Amino acid sequence: MVVAAASVLAAGTFTQAAGAAEETASSSARAVSGVAAAAVPAGFADWDAVMREQQRLNRAATAIQNAAQKTEGDSGLAGIRVKPEDRRVVVYWYGAVPQTVRKVMDRQRTKVPVKVVSARYSRAELLNESHRLQAAKDLAQIAPRVDGSGLDVKLAAHHRKSTSSPTVRELAARSRVNVTVNPHPVTIGSGAVETARPVPRASKHSLTTWTNPCPTLNYFPYYVDCRAYEKANGPRAGARLMECTNGFTIITGTGQYRVLIAAHCGQVGDPLHRIDGTVAGLVEVRDEESDTAITNVSGPRNSMWIGNYKSVTAKTVAGASASFVDNLVCTSGAHSGEVCNIRVTETGLFANFPDGTVHGPFVRALQQDGLSAGGSGDSGGPVFEYVPGQSYVLAKGVFNGSIAGAPVQCNDPLQATCSADIMYADITETLKRFGARIAT
Repeated sequence: MVVAAASVLAAGTFTQAAGAAEETASSSARAVSGVAAAAVPAGFADWDAVMREQQRLNRAATAIQNAAQKTEGDSGLAGIRVKPEDRRVVVYWYGAVPQTVRKVMDRQRTKVPVKVVSARYSRAELLNESHRLQAAKDLAQIAPRVDGSGLDVKLAAHHRKSTSSPTVRELAARSRVNVTVNPHPVTIGSGAVETARPVPRASKHSLTTWTNPCPTLNYFPYYVDCRAYEKANGPRAGARLMECTNGFTIITGTGQYRVLIAAHCGQVGDPLHRIDGTVAGLVEVRDEESDTAITNVSGPRNSMWIGNYKSVTAKTVAGASASFVDNLVCTSGAHSGEVCNIRVTETGLFANFPDGTVHGPFVRALQQDGLSAGGSGDSGGPVFEYVPGQSYVLAKGVFNGSIAGAPVQCNDPLQATCSADIMYADITETLKRFGARIAT
């Protein structure tokens, strides 16, 4: 299994305009994987009904989660499961539920069913142990189980830390919590679109030879000309260019409108280029651990792009929502386009990227029909859910990478790698980290 760490590249390497080629007929058909293309879960009349129920449950789950986070010390919260088909919120809790949290639960029970299940460990204890195990030289990824029963670990096929570092099994042998180690090692790779050739050093941008695949250069505020680019001169001249997708517009604490992207798409100060070589903006702030960044690219005040680089459709962003295990979400990437029916399987995931550094926490999610949920060139793009009526969306996260198991057909033949299994940074965590709010 290949963990494609969201096109994690060498420092600052960027995205290339390989998307100029026309899609094949088969890839165009494959890309029709939006919310209308998936089968409606049993018990619901349509996808609007599914999303209405999910958002009703998520509001209750968020209130409970917020109450737990306000509790001093370790509140005991282990995890929260929100599966719209179950029509209830399941809260896993270690020990006694504090009175302040019980009051919030009781209020939410007047709106939705809330079930509390005893957990073996709290989430805080599991995350603390997760951080200790991240020092292992053979770690690929690690995540707490939503029911608080322990940690799940996958091993890397190739050690990426010093050979003197301990192994996962050595550290797990001294663990205070239950640790399940998957016996099948995985290989961590890049999920980026690379050009077939390096950028010539003699050229300032060497991008003008590529055909612009986007509707109109001056039209989009949604992607940086559908992509972001690294400068081709300077200390990294000649490096391969790779492709990313810009995400949601946010409002910073000082009231400035900015656009989110994946941090591996550039270093602070790196210019983001359009396909014609003109600079669209700069990377301003990065949080390397969570693989998220802020750019000063001009973005829409309250919209996001839906579809691949040929799309001219936008949706209004109505707000932001946390992700809970068993939620259903959609992605929208410059190459993969819109893909829905993606179910959250884990939260609090940390992954060892190809550069040997551990990043997270991420949300992990799996496309339920075996289709590609994302891949090369989609890094940084929006993860979202529809508001009933499908004219509005709620921001859910920033696409970071894919975890490739069985081979999955890409939605675009230009993509090198794709997977039904993806990871993304939770939007509510990202906004807190940057002291920002979603633009609506």
